[in-house]
Amino acid sequence: MLPFIYCVFLMLVLIFLCCAKLGTAMPNIHKISYRGKQWLLENYSGEPYQFEQVSLRVDGQFFMLLVFSTPAANMRKTVLVFNDQLQKTEAKTLKIISKIKR
Repeated sequence: MLPFIYCVFLMLVLIFLCCAKLGTAMPNIHKISYRGKQWLLENYSGEPYQFEQVSLRVDGQFFMLLVFSTPAANMRKTVLVFNDQLQKTEAKTLKIISKIKR
């Protein structure tokens, strides 16, 4: 039982370090969409954020850690998405697009 607790603790520390290194998470994101080679993230007040690329950094059983970026403007945002927030087809589409668009 004790090794399991250590594994969980180490996993949480690793997730925290990844989030700290990759940027701040955006918990107020209401909508993620892809239009015309641009990723649009909208917050609850309707303010859009535009990004050119997305990469899937962590694909866990319960969540995904997505990093949206625009290299030319040196912008990067990290979004934590829980798998129950997406339909299976949406999750598969995100995984495929993140692999193709590298």
